[in-house]
Amino acid sequence: MLADRIFDMLAGWHSKNRLDSQVLRTLDEHARGLMDVCGGCERIRHTPLPPSPTGVLRLALLFYLLTTPAFILNEVGWWGLVPLGLGVFLFISVELAAEAIEEPFGTSGDDLKLEQYCRAIESSIREILM
Repeated sequence: MLADRIFDMLAGWHSKNRLDSQVLRTLDEHARGLMDVCGGCERIRHTPLPPSPTGVLRLALLFYLLTTPAFILNEVGWWGLVPLGLGVFLFISVELAAEAIEEPFGTSGDDLKLEQYCRAIESSIREILM
């Protein structure tokens, strides 16, 4: 739908003699590039990560977190819990970061700044058209 609107707008401007053929070819090339990028973003957005690797990683993390304290206490004693706690913090942080990266489009602080990108593209298009 967006591609049709953009190409219809360009064709309309050309038919009203607001664009000459050379500028139309240039804008057409940029519009096609924009549509390629939009298509790539749609594919990213609608391609879910397969659940099996994610589940296996979570199961391995759970197994590690449940079994490692017993080995650390036997080998090092209570002082071994400090580095273990740091390792647990690291693994859980990586898991939470991976969950945030799985969905790059949204409104949370970690998501892509789509409004900023759109404003930059709009500014560039306005600059080209002037």
